[in-house]
Amino acid sequence: MREKCSRPTAARDRGFTLVELLVTISIIGILTSIAAFGVQGLRSRSVKQACVTDLRSAQTALDSYRTRFGEYAPLQSNLEAGGVIRQLSSNSDYSITYTRVGTSYKLTVIRKGVSSDVVPADSRSTMENACK
Repeated sequence: MREKCSRPTAARDRGFTLVELLVTISIIGILTSIAAFGVQGLRSRSVKQACVTDLRSAQTALDSYRTRFGEYAPLQSNLEAGGVIRQLSSNSDYSITYTRVGTSYKLTVIRKGVSSDVVPADSRSTMENACK
């Protein structure tokens, strides 16, 4: 009969080899970079969507003010004082300001240092472009 060559038990159970550890670390690194790249665009899209939603809310508040007082607010502070809107959006990603123009108004979105105007008749796509 042939004898089996075997190492002692203690030598086989000592742990992972260097190659196994390197392969595992490489796979984890690749998966992490894929996940980070996929999540990176989500924040930008969510900020853009929040901006569009805030523009729509501001337009609704302005229409509400006009219905209540018969004209658009002369100043942005009148909107807040009239109880129509608490505050137009202003955060680290974008800000929205209000300006009365004759018998209408203009909302200005400032994002990444670029200013874009939105007027009442503007469509959703125009708002999305303003929030880019």
